[in-house]
Amino acid sequence: MHIKNNTPCQDKISYINKENLSIIALSDGAGSAKLSHLGAENSVNFVCNEFAQSFDYYFEQTDASIVKTKIINKINDNITQLSKKHNCDISAFAHTLLFVVIKDDNFILFHIGDGVIGCLKNGNIEVASKPTNDEFANVTVFTTSPNAMQNTKLIKGKMLNIDGFVLMSDGSERSFYDKKSNKLAKILERLLILNSILPNMALHKKLINIFKNSVLNKTNDDCSFLMISKKSKFSEITDEQKFKIFGSCNNKNYKKRSSF
Repeated sequence: MHIKNNTPCQDKISYINKENLSIIALSDGAGSAKLSHLGAENSVNFVCNEFAQSFDYYFEQTDASIVKTKIINKINDNITQLSKKHNCDISAFAHTLLFVVIKDDNFILFHIGDGVIGCLKNGNIEVASKPTNDEFANVTVFTTSPNAMQNTKLIKGKMLNIDGFVLMSDGSERSFYDKKSNKLAKILERLLILNSILPNMALHKKLINIFKNSVLNKTNDDCSFLMISKKSKFSEITDEQKFKIFGSCNNKNYKKRSSF
């Protein structure tokens, strides 16, 4: 929609991958809020910086409300500064927020609003956090909403049998998530496994094709999609096994795709 109308994309993403720490963050700006893209961008950048510095502090907290309150307050402090800069109400920057942080074998998951977080657990794709919508599908909760605290999902734990996570905005959600059954599309299992096998960006062309040929046909909304996978589980499998996972890919295509 925003490509067609030549307006700013309201979905924003950010990520960090270094040593024993990985972070993926996604935010969808409210369509009705004129500066929501600025709020979304501010929050994903803040989350990455905050948890890169303070993951241990947040993970060690035994009271989830302390973490929720601190994160929401810091986000809204940032939005307040933006509202002063642009001389408008904070509602103009309304946005959802989804992020996952992994350090060593520990993880933190955080979710406000619509969109979906999935995880690959024991080889199966599962919903880790489903969308928060009101009575109508297009009405959700934002970081700036008065009831944000009550509707924030926070999960922490050990990776154990979890091999990856996927985040998606509500635009992508319509192709990969069935709200009635609360289930995610099986193709996500394959994509997360391939993400584990291949070098960074090796799935770039494949994902672009999936989005162009399928996902974008089902929505007029912005579509964002982030994956994070363990490398170790699949790094030792043979090329023959890799080719089987790719399906119809031959050696030539595999080498081409793995050269990104």
